[in-house]
Amino acid sequence: MLNSLHKTFRKFRIPRSRHRKSDVKKWIADGMAAMKEREWGTAERYFVSALEREDQNGRILVQLAHAQKEQGRLADAVKSYRKAVNLLPDDSDPIIHLAYALKNSGEIEDSDGAFSTAVKLTRGDKNLSNELAQIKILLAAKRKSFILKP
Repeated sequence: MLNSLHKTFRKFRIPRSRHRKSDVKKWIADGMAAMKEREWGTAERYFVSALEREDQNGRILVQLAHAQKEQGRLADAVKSYRKAVNLLPDDSDPIIHLAYALKNSGEIEDSDGAFSTAVKLTRGDKNLSNELAQIKILLAAKRKSFILKP
């Protein structure tokens, strides 16, 4: 899984003569600035460069996923959010974004699990609880229509 991520990173990498910790901070800051300007591709390139140096940084992965989502690449965003969730299992932010990305990409069954986890991590957030209830209704309707089909 990480090998494919590294191949993607190389494709979007912003060339630098040396990679230092200060470069990573600058790439993150530049990526955030690009996101403010809605320059999603540029932001993605900066986050990819930062991840080449710090590939286990879940916070950068969340920002990368946001940029991918804004470019309409939900499948890539879901992959990045999933990696962030694995790196930050006790943080509600990545799982919330993953849940919505899964819902928006039509992966209702997976979004059910993600919303359930998000509700637990946020100690019953009302908005997330409502989303989870809607997902449960969708799943029940889907099962019922599947059973009723001849």
